Amino acid sequence: MAIRRSGHAYCLAACPRTAVGMARKPMAVVTCSMFILAAVVGCGRPAYQLETAPVHGKVTLDGEPLPSGYVVVPTMRGRMASGAIQPDGTFVLTTYDEGDGAQVGRHPVIVNEVPPDEFSNAEAARRVPIPRRYTSAGTSGLEVDVKPGDDNYLLLELTTEERQ
Repeated sequence: MAIRRSGHAYCLAACPRTAVGMARKPMAVVTCSMFILAAVVGCGRPAYQLETAPVHGKVTLDGEPLPSGYVVVPTMRGRMASGAIQPDGTFVLTTYDEGDGAQVGRHPVIVNEVPPDEFSNAEAARRVPIPRRYTSAGTSGLEVDVKPGDDNYLLLELTTEERQ
């Protein structure tokens, strides 16, 4: 049996079916390997999830820790991040999974009160009114620049005094 080269595949002159089968087997192995590699490499976040980085911080009102509320980071696209303010004023932002942070980039920040119906009678004393200007991205004046791989700490110092 003589082997001759024809195009990119090697053909056996005596048995063309075997030659074609031999040429297809390596191609099938390469194709299968590519799918496995894509599956392994793609095991990060789903395609619809934008890159996030951890963000945590503290909220104060007139120098005292804000004991309740929510920190919200709205975005131009994708899902916004939010985090509940703890009694000591601290918060951790979540976008997709608990504590994963906010989308990488510069975003406005808003701080909202906890609605009265979310408090039990024991927690009602913790409810602190937040000045209205902090409840809107257009008027809060608060921003966060989330950087990948950084310790993104955000100190939000709110005041009850009106800005000039």
